[in-house]
Amino acid sequence: MDTNRKRKIVSILLLLISIIAVLTAYYRYVSTPWTRHGEVQADIIKVAPRISGMVNKIMIKDNQAVKQDDVLFIIDPEPFQLEVEKAKVGLKQTQLEIKQLRASVIVARKELLQATENLQYNRKNAARIEKLRTSDSISQDMADRSRKSLAVAVAEEKRAEANLLKAEAALGDQKEEHVLIQAARIKLRFAELDLSYTQVKSVVDGYVVKVNIAAGDYGKKGIPLVAVVDENSLRISAMFRENQLHNIAVGDTVEVVLMSAPGEKLHGQVSSLGTAIAPPETIQANALIPSIPAIFDWIRLPQRVPVNIKLETGQNTAHMIPGMTASVTVRR
Repeated sequence: MDTNRKRKIVSILLLLISIIAVLTAYYRYVSTPWTRHGEVQADIIKVAPRISGMVNKIMIKDNQAVKQDDVLFIIDPEPFQLEVEKAKVGLKQTQLEIKQLRASVIVARKELLQATENLQYNRKNAARIEKLRTSDSISQDMADRSRKSLAVAVAEEKRAEANLLKAEAALGDQKEEHVLIQAARIKLRFAELDLSYTQVKSVVDGYVVKVNIAAGDYGKKGIPLVAVVDENSLRISAMFRENQLHNIAVGDTVEVVLMSAPGEKLHGQVSSLGTAIAPPETIQANALIPSIPAIFDWIRLPQRVPVNIKLETGQNTAHMIPGMTASVTVRR
């Protein structure tokens, strides 16, 4: 075999190898989308007091690990303890008032019974006197006094009925606890809740990333003072080019390599694909007028779309910090 023929064969082999390499690379590019624009993310809980008051004790420090229901800091409980005591006194006072209302109803019923008995007596007496008057056995003056006593008895019964209705209305329905006592119990419950809120606790397992308070600071209701990273929410958000998305589907297996740990692979699955992105060609300077930047017609770069990745459980994620970068490979 001459030299020229050998060169041709080598050239053909090199060409075939190059074609195979290109096809392999293209196949890998198509079948296994890859990006190095991955980011570690997690839920960051902004812990704010549910009441306002002076902070008198700090239980944590920056970067400290915490568990759910661990106390982070304490707001001075004394004013809220006083409110609880005040509410308890108010409940007792209301209970006494209801007892007095019940007693008033009992008295009103007795008075109505007496008034009814008195009216019945006066009616019988008036009827007897009228019979005697027809036979001139008694004087006209006595008959007049009998009629007057009857009228007074009728009025007394009506007054007693009105007093009973008024007392029963003030007491209310006896089938359930009195509404005033219910209101006092609710007020006491609110006071007890406010007292429990003086101990500000973590709602997740994680670690503190920012302690923005000191003993003596005044904490305001609803204003965050501490941030806690939820360690159970660690995930990856990877930015893939839009022309790669047709090769990515929810449920696909994913390999993640953190820049901080290049020799270690983490595994997960695609949990969702982004549903909207902001086109850079139309950047709104304000709510009404769009600002149009320069566009180069001879080249158009594909947009990147976020793909969310849920990591498998049981892996070592202790070294993962939200904001870290990662390389992500999707394997269908």
